[in-house]
Amino acid sequence: MRGEKHVRTGHIGETDDNWDNGFYTNGLIFGFPVNFLIDSGSTASILSIDVYEKLPSNVWCSLVPNKSEIFDVNGNKVFAIGSIILELMLGQEIFSQNFMICNINQDGILGQDFLLKEVSKVNYQRMVLHTIHNQEIQCWIGGKANMICRVEIKDNMTIPPMTSTMMPVEIPGVNHLTEYGLIEGTTGNQSSATPSGYCIDGWDPDSIRQCQLEDPDMSLIVTYLQEKKNKPDWDQVSKGTSFQKTIWRQWDRLTINNGMLYRKFYCSDKDYVDNFKLQLLVPKSHQKTVVKYFHDVPSAGHLGPDKMLSRIQQLFYWPAMKRSITRYCKECDQCAARKSLKRNKAPLGQYLVGEPMERVAIDILGPLPLTKRQNRYVLVLCDCFSKWTEAYAIPDQESLTIARTIVNEFICRFGSPLQLHSDQGRSFEAKLFQDLCDLLKIDKTRSTSQHPQSNGSDAMSKSHVLARKHLKQNSEYQKRHYDLKAVKRELQVGQAVWLYDASKKKGICHKLTSKWKGPYVVTRKIDDITYLVRRSKKQPGKVYHIDRLLPYQGRNPPTWFSSRKTGESHDGIPRVGSTLEEYVRETNGHCFSGHIIGCKGRMNLPARGMAD
Repeated sequence: MRGEKHVRTGHIGETDDNWDNGFYTNGLIFGFPVNFLIDSGSTASILSIDVYEKLPSNVWCSLVPNKSEIFDVNGNKVFAIGSIILELMLGQEIFSQNFMICNINQDGILGQDFLLKEVSKVNYQRMVLHTIHNQEIQCWIGGKANMICRVEIKDNMTIPPMTSTMMPVEIPGVNHLTEYGLIEGTTGNQSSATPSGYCIDGWDPDSIRQCQLEDPDMSLIVTYLQEKKNKPDWDQVSKGTSFQKTIWRQWDRLTINNGMLYRKFYCSDKDYVDNFKLQLLVPKSHQKTVVKYFHDVPSAGHLGPDKMLSRIQQLFYWPAMKRSITRYCKECDQCAARKSLKRNKAPLGQYLVGEPMERVAIDILGPLPLTKRQNRYVLVLCDCFSKWTEAYAIPDQESLTIARTIVNEFICRFGSPLQLHSDQGRSFEAKLFQDLCDLLKIDKTRSTSQHPQSNGSDAMSKSHVLARKHLKQNSEYQKRHYDLKAVKRELQVGQAVWLYDASKKKGICHKLTSKWKGPYVVTRKIDDITYLVRRSKKQPGKVYHIDRLLPYQGRNPPTWFSSRKTGESHDGIPRVGSTLEEYVRETNGHCFSGHIIGCKGRMNLPARGMAD
């Protein structure tokens, strides 16, 4: 028919520079590993110049100058410097072989002179060479082709070998290509595609095959499959490890591909023949490398255990892989620092106030506009039982100023309270303020930051009338209702913990910052729900609610903490010294506007009221 377009189909490809498609085996020459191409079409065995130069210098003197010409398969002359007889070790057997030293890409080639003399049988199914001494030499299929595609060219167009030609071509489509534009070959009964690459740097079929043979749990399984033996008896496997028992139960799903052990993973994907993929059985020495690659590299995204398991199962398998993946994710510091706060709340803490001056809350208001008497702050004290409130003007927030004001203005009039409750401001956590509380036998308590439940009395103002009538019953009801979904937890002194910090900083994206800080160390248990923790030996301790603390399970626990320290308590606050007591004796109590009668009593002299 006129006008008909005559085309013929061919393949355009490019082989790897270092590996030709063929049969390969590993050998040793003077301890140097050499990869040999088994070439039945070569009349002589060849060793590359690069490998020859790595041999000991005393061997070079045995080189015989070359008297013959060598040509490759394309008819091109190959440069040769001479021939030499070397001892070649293949498997467990040593051969004396004559090699031609030539400039070739491969490490070496074993030709007809070796095969006809030393090899009695070639088993391509098992990829084994049988020597005349009944020894087996393990081989593998090497080489790969890349940039393969099918093109249509005219009948009258010819492309000579070893040349490149620019011409217009027609590519039918890319539907026949894989995701990476690579057409993978098939082996055996064409049932499935042979995995052509590994996503982990430094992995190649040779090293994986060798690791599987050296693995004590996998070597027995690989040997049985390569020799086409039946499934081993349970008596042979029952004394083995749990790894071997798990693999033994999946015997029908195991297969050998290119000398490596694979497992058939059945799936519903129609793109795979017979609906299964091939999973490489990873030796124990490489399992952590696989998990680390799929989790820690920048492109992995620090996925969770379930998503990581789904991705790894596309290529690899080993028994109990979910357990090892979950453990690795749990020990990752970056994942632990970014995960959200758990919803399980700790039980609500209780404190029932039964009389006036049993518990007094203290805080500082300010800074305010400067007064005529140079006062800028207001010290506020409130009795938690009677709600009686006192306010005193103070010039600054120094601990000495606050201590003098509390003693002169409040304790002199009302006496020492049983308990002082405050936040964790520097003034209230100073050593001088702690010494004052210890001297007057006042129990000092603290509210935890970012936990409004510590000061929840304002939200309960509408229920004060009913709470005064049924204080105890109402408190027990609230605790019971609050604790319905609460989970009681306990931390130990010296335990490393994460601290949840949801504070926002100007100019920094809140969603991308780490919510968990640490690791911190628990230095003191205040009560069942509050703990004093410290970040380092030099930083002071702070009290936090247990809802903001989680046990640290990372790889870098702090080691600076010691359970006993001389002259320092577990809470990081120095113990009471005699400095304040001596000061009171020397001044006869004049610094407090009166003489102290007792730790729980009142002052002799009335204090002045609020000046401003």
